[in-house]
Amino acid sequence: MIWPSDTIRPLVCHVASLHKTEMEISGLPPEIFDRQRRRVLRERAASRGGDSFLWNYVAEEFAERLELVSREFENALIIGPMAEYAERITRQRPCVVYSPVFVDEDRLPFEPHRFDLVIAAGTLDSVNDLPGALVQFRQILKPDGLFLGHMFGAGSLVTLK
Repeated sequence: MIWPSDTIRPLVCHVASLHKTEMEISGLPPEIFDRQRRRVLRERAASRGGDSFLWNYVAEEFAERLELVSREFENALIIGPMAEYAERITRQRPCVVYSPVFVDEDRLPFEPHRFDLVIAAGTLDSVNDLPGALVQFRQILKPDGLFLGHMFGAGSLVTLK
């Protein structure tokens, strides 16, 4: 069915002006993903069993990358599904690992310069404000801290279908 352009134009203009007005008033980026729905989906995924070979692989990758780093970490923050792999990732490194059950990456509740290591995996693809989340990761890291992030890119899981 072909729609007359007069029918579509007002809807698009209305949405565009609403988005622009929202950003001008609040100064914040728009909420693309529903935070409550995102939390429910993450909790449901955490409660399911099954083969977690992808998370095992990502955990091993993080562990290998950390083995290349010669410094010691005192406080680490692990966000997302990787939290349950904390021991495997940090291996022989004695450090206190914080792994909150759920935290909005773009609204971190931690004071500045608290962590030497921050790992975020499996959640960055659905953050409402990814640049803001990266800025906040930088703020909670100590000046010489390390951030490791992971997300599946478009088309990277096609072979699993």
